[in-house]
Amino acid sequence: MNGRASLAFMTRTQRLMVSDGTYVELVQSLLTSLVPSTIMTALFILASAICAHDSSAPAIEGFALAGSAVGLLRLGVLLVLRRIARQPSFHVAEARAVEQAYATVSLSF
Repeated sequence: MNGRASLAFMTRTQRLMVSDGTYVELVQSLLTSLVPSTIMTALFILASAICAHDSSAPAIEGFALAGSAVGLLRLGVLLVLRRIARQPSFHVAEARAVEQAYATVSLSF
């Protein structure tokens, strides 16, 4: 793959390519956010529980439950992906899969 990952940044005039090693490090750095993710999930669960308790609307309760479940799922996926990314054999193909999994669960939250 000529030492270049498929991650590309578009500027107004040119496309910048990132080396494989840099791409792997960027993906690994995505997974260092355990403390902020835990705080965000805990506060989301707390706020949504308060809203659901104060509201009698089933939609609010449903969204609070779904959001809380996805937040906890996101933390679980983050822990699993961190373990994968810490292995010495972690390479570009795995980095792409990890990035996609992380993006999917993060966007669903």
